[in-house]
Amino acid sequence: LLKWLSFPLIGTVIIISLFNDTLPHWNGPAFVALIPYTALYLRNGRYAGIPKIVRYSLGLMVLALLICVGMINYWPGSLGSSEMPEYGKNDVTLDMGGWKQFSDSLKQHQTDEKCLFTDYWFPGGHLDYYTSHKLKLPVKVVGGLNDIHHFAWINAHLPVLQKGENAWFITISNFYRQPPAQLTTHFTRIEAPVRIPQLRNGVIVRYFYVYRLINYTGGLPADGLLK
Repeated sequence: LLKWLSFPLIGTVIIISLFNDTLPHWNGPAFVALIPYTALYLRNGRYAGIPKIVRYSLGLMVLALLICVGMINYWPGSLGSSEMPEYGKNDVTLDMGGWKQFSDSLKQHQTDEKCLFTDYWFPGGHLDYYTSHKLKLPVKVVGGLNDIHHFAWINAHLPVLQKGENAWFITISNFYRQPPAQLTTHFTRIEAPVRIPQLRNGVIVRYFYVYRLINYTGGLPADGLLK
């Protein structure tokens, strides 16, 4: 049963990856289901101690983990693009660091903003987890349903931006997206972005672009779905 639950999902993700972008955790549940199967296989096998291949696999996993942690936190510079405005594009190590640093920096620029906007579930989820709590501002992710995912339901439960209030639109250089016109037309003015650098080991690895949206005029849908 465990094999029938696991292998079809692994195969499905492999096939999808041939034609579309995929993320490595998508087939995670399949491999989790194989853990008890592997344990039963080892228990019922004729092994004196832990098989060599298991020890080698564990050693490889620990080595890979140490390398990843080291690169995410200490690699001097970006592994991605050095071209602006998409500085750091394709550097996967940036997905897992720098958000607390950015939130601390953004707090120094905070004045009368009432919410944070972005137009994609990433970095929407990171902004919601790290930045929203730090600044005590709600994060609203706006755009098409394929772009904002579950935020279409979360947005509806957030405080409504009132006419005349100001907000921020935030994007990141490794996934750079300009503020959508469907959002900015609901404000009187949009200021040039403040560019906040992220440093790793003293070297800039990417930038956070913070646009100030001035004087909300109303009309944004509560669920954030833009046409």
